[in-house]
Amino acid sequence: MDFAAWKAVYRFFRRWQQCGFPDCLHDALRELARKAAGKKARPTAAIVDSQSVKASWHVAAEPRAFNGGKKVTGRKRHLVADTLGLLLVVPVTTAGLQDRDVAVPLLARLRRGFATVRKVWTDGGWALTLDFEHVYAARARVVDVVWRTSS
Repeated sequence: MDFAAWKAVYRFFRRWQQCGFPDCLHDALRELARKAAGKKARPTAAIVDSQSVKASWHVAAEPRAFNGGKKVTGRKRHLVADTLGLLLVVPVTTAGLQDRDVAVPLLARLRRGFATVRKVWTDGGWALTLDFEHVYAARARVVDVVWRTSS
């Protein structure tokens, strides 16, 4: 199979990225997937969690940090997904940032992009942030913290 020259492909990608085409495409595909699953096009509930990922030694020292809880040096993905598991917001930070430090800007970004979300489920790592509940309570949204049960 023949492919176009990498410079041409990259040039198209850069143009699309600058005008926001990948985000628009992702949003349209998510809405189609939600409709196919019998849901409304725009989500009304979301799930927030994070994942620390070990960074390769090729990655410069600046964008990575140590997460003491997970014993990982690298980056952290803060994931916001709808109830089908489709991505809504995915900021990436250094692994050293705690969930509570990212909560307010993450929820502000979720609110800007998905005003229809009225309920958010999180784990206990987010519960230590009063601002987290304040940000969403001010907009008549509900934040439920799901605590791990010992079994």
